[in-house]
Amino acid sequence: GLGVGDHDLTATYSGDLQTRGSTSATLVEMVTPVATAVALTSSADPSVVGTNVTLTATVTGAGATPTGTVTFLDGTTALGTASLDVSGAATLTLSSLGVGDHSLGAGYGGDSLNAPSQAPTLTETITQAASQVSLTSSANPVDYPASVTLTATVTTNHSGPGGSVAFLDGTTTLGTAGLDANGEASLTLTGLGVGDHDLTAAYSGDAQTLSSGSATLVETVQPAVTAVSLTSSENPAPVGVAITLTATVTGAGATPTGTVTFLDGTTTLGTAALDSSGQAGLTLSSLGVGDHSLGASYAGDALNAFSQAPTLIQTISPASSALTLDSSANPITYVEPVTLTAALATSHGGAGGGVTFLDGTTTLGTVTVDAGGRASLTVAGLGVGDHDLTATYSGDLRS
Repeated sequence: GLGVGDHDLTATYSGDLQTRGSTSATLVEMVTPVATAVALTSSADPSVVGTNVTLTATVTGAGATPTGTVTFLDGTTALGTASLDVSGAATLTLSSLGVGDHSLGAGYGGDSLNAPSQAPTLTETITQAASQVSLTSSANPVDYPASVTLTATVTTNHSGPGGSVAFLDGTTTLGTAGLDANGEASLTLTGLGVGDHDLTAAYSGDAQTLSSGSATLVETVQPAVTAVSLTSSENPAPVGVAITLTATVTGAGATPTGTVTFLDGTTTLGTAALDSSGQAGLTLSSLGVGDHSLGASYAGDALNAFSQAPTLIQTISPASSALTLDSSANPITYVEPVTLTAALATSHGGAGGGVTFLDGTTTLGTVTVDAGGRASLTVAGLGVGDHDLTATYSGDLRS
């Protein structure tokens, strides 16, 4: 039970009846602290960067339970200091160790009864953290050639991952962007082709973080919206006169190509290809008298969507006509017959209908116009004198 330190020990003899007492010379007795040993353990080895690791140093000795503090080291760098508990253990929890192997140590400072000691080196391995990438689009679907912004967000168990993200369309790299302080990288695209695109984001990783890839985002690019306007070269127009219908197709993307179908109600009038300015024309003279609900339907192409023009009401008016009247002989005698011929001229050929021949207000007869536009009537028994003969054309659906 001698305390730690130097002790000046002597011995005194009491003597007896025959011998005098005496005292010995001083003996300096040195009592040193008890030797100790430190064992260092880790709660996880290897461990992932950014996760908590608890280091435990247990100090043992042959005497009283050690007290005092333990300093934890990474090589020669102090990580922290902790006091021993009643069982002689001290702990330090930290998450700051970088990726790689760390030579960890623990130094016990000793107390009045226990000597300082050092733990054997513990090699702690810190591995890169896993990462996850999510990929989003600013708009889906989009119309060609609208722009779209892709955003990749990288998450991990520590803040501020570095590195970059490559954006891919299938196996084709669209572009690369670095991560910002929020772990996000963005890329704005214009001109993705019409159709479905299998987009992904590939994170490069960094010294602390493993690489990773996103799930596939299917981005749909639709053909550009188009509009068709329909005009007529003449409206209203007389029957039989050629009119030209013009369809103009416009869109937000490339100049539309392909064909336009012209319609009268549901009846197809004809089809024409668009020229380099996006126009198609159809000339026709077959529309009958009346109002026609004309339409134009654009078929679309690889980059431009189908569209239809608003209905155009085309009015076809009856054609004008002119009638001339001739007589086979003039003058004639009372007993002679005479042939009256009416010749019809219209702005179109092949007029139908009939011609009524009159003597003043008296009807002499009605004759159907032939294919040549003529109608003839032979009259006998006209009275002696002057006769005011006329011919009246009844008209038809077109005249």
